[in-house]
Amino acid sequence: MVALDGDHFVIGSDEDSILRIYNRSQTNAPVWQRDFSGFLQLARKAPETDLEGAARIGEVIYWITSHSRNAEGKERPNRQRLFATRIIRTPSGFELEPMGKPCQTLLAALVAEPRLAAFKLAEAARLSPEQAGALNIEGLAATPSGGLLIAFRSPVPAGKALTVPLENPAAVVEGKAPRFGEPVQLDLNGRGVRDLTLDGGRYSLIAGGVANKGKFGLFEWNGPGSAPVPKGIEFGKLSPEGLAVAGTSAAGELLCTSDDSSRRIDDCDCKDLPNPVKQRFRMVTLRPKGT
Repeated sequence: MVALDGDHFVIGSDEDSILRIYNRSQTNAPVWQRDFSGFLQLARKAPETDLEGAARIGEVIYWITSHSRNAEGKERPNRQRLFATRIIRTPSGFELEPMGKPCQTLLAALVAEPRLAAFKLAEAARLSPEQAGALNIEGLAATPSGGLLIAFRSPVPAGKALTVPLENPAAVVEGKAPRFGEPVQLDLNGRGVRDLTLDGGRYSLIAGGVANKGKFGLFEWNGPGSAPVPKGIEFGKLSPEGLAVAGTSAAGELLCTSDDSSRRIDDCDCKDLPNPVKQRFRMVTLRPKGT
């Protein structure tokens, strides 16, 4: 999820390749949407991309998929994408257009990176997402230097979440080889990262269990050389997986979306509802204390 201004945000689903823009005051239906399947060069078999993270740098939004295998442990190349869209401002609001070309070699580059050898990502990439130690990317954030920070839900080496800087995202979506920075591990009490966002000069991030169980937590992190600080937020029955700074008109606010794909609606999992109009997610606004 990425905020476009104080009122509008764009979200990608892990069930399709449609990007949808919503107005915070009219969240019953998107105000704009577009299917990016063609741009992503997806194979017809198992077309799901499993979109998980997004980050904005200027007027460009970068998107990343899980790069994991499917629930049965089968390899799914369609889940291996890093791509970019450009924000277009129109008289009626916002639209997105494709930018560059999707990168399909990020996983291979991560596996080949010498500084990541100790994390055995090649072995992790052969496991299904629910297995201990499986590779599963879920978070993406801008960095103060204009790069991206890739955050893993799993693996959690030695009980600490893994993050990897991508220093040249603009070049990567133009076909150049990825260039990585020094990996950083975060102590989130044995949990991985579900999402994170650059919030001023620091990061706000959601920690969650590797499997679909356990408690979620909100942390603040000042970047490499510092430790994440828990904020004491209780999410209750929410399954937070998207985080974004609300925008200039709502300074200090964070938008947090809940993954409700397994929530029961009309005796059916939300993601399986035959009428897509009934599919939904929940969003909460997190405000600083005293506001």
